[in-house]
Amino acid sequence: MFGCIDLLECLSFLTGLGGVSLWLIATSLMHNSIMLLAWPFFFFAANCFSRNAGEQFSTVRIRIAENGLRFFSKIAHHIVDDEIWKITFPQITIPIEDGPGTGEVNTTEFTLRRFKSPIFSFKLTPPNGFAWQSKGGSAELDAIWLLGYYFIAPIYLSGYITAKMDNIRVYMETNLLVRDEHPQIEITDCSVDIQKLNVYITGGVLQWIINLFRAQLAVVIKQTIHQKV
Repeated sequence: MFGCIDLLECLSFLTGLGGVSLWLIATSLMHNSIMLLAWPFFFFAANCFSRNAGEQFSTVRIRIAENGLRFFSKIAHHIVDDEIWKITFPQITIPIEDGPGTGEVNTTEFTLRRFKSPIFSFKLTPPNGFAWQSKGGSAELDAIWLLGYYFIAPIYLSGYITAKMDNIRVYMETNLLVRDEHPQIEITDCSVDIQKLNVYITGGVLQWIINLFRAQLAVVIKQTIHQKV
């Protein structure tokens, strides 16, 4: 199990809004990446939560409409366009142990230069959940590498890194369940795969030193991007 979202308070809040535009709720949800997954439930729910002075219901009934999922598929890329720029990448440091000397290389200032949203699609997953996935899309990242290497005397080099990604695929599957009379969204499957990722390392004047870390650094950068995207 990947995680759960408790819906009881959220649904209680929604039923008390009356004529307030649900689009305002969508705007606030856009700033919470996990709550984004619950948005189709909120926007297209019928008989979400019912309460009156005479009785209380211990269950929640939710109906998810196919046209609702299709609508969310159309607007999902706008949400991703807003959230993707908030991702931060850590500094990467790897040792250089090959060759006649020793040293290390650091990568800093990872910057997202270009991003094209993938295409999203949603589908119902019986008996009580839904799944969403993406395909296509592309992105480009830039960074700076700094090297310190000791061989007879200290050697300091620097250069640039460009990472290009194509066909970013995300898959997530959820279930709607009730635990202790609290409705929850359970994330049962989640995966991200970048079908094509190329890393280009340039700069420096001593090519033989760059060749000592080029392949290893490219692998670490790819792993970091897979973890963060």
